[in-house]
Amino acid sequence: MQITDKKSIANIAINIVFLIVLNFAMMLLLGYLTLDTNATLNSKIAAYFLAFLMPFFVVYKTRKMSGLERFLKFGIGFVAYIILGIIIMGFPYSFMSGLLPVLTIAAATMFFGNDFLDKP
Repeated sequence: MQITDKKSIANIAINIVFLIVLNFAMMLLLGYLTLDTNATLNSKIAAYFLAFLMPFFVVYKTRKMSGLERFLKFGIGFVAYIILGIIIMGFPYSFMSGLLPVLTIAAATMFFGNDFLDKP
């Protein structure tokens, strides 16, 4: 009997659902820290730190994955949130609330994160 690398449909479906939930969780956390009515300067600073540290952790755990593949799997939610934020709230409010810079930092860290680490 040969061992094959074929994945079952259930395995693929579970991976897709997990990636969707993870993208929503990262989007929700950054949005809550910047857009909430009680968002203070402390929460906005925390959003900037998390905008770098969350994607950096993903990059650290997926070092052998290319930047584009990682961005498409884990960072597509950031791009969707940038587009929705500009459409729904407008560019000035998205920028002044800190949402747009935070999401841009997170997306850039997700894509270019391998440059921060040594090659395995």
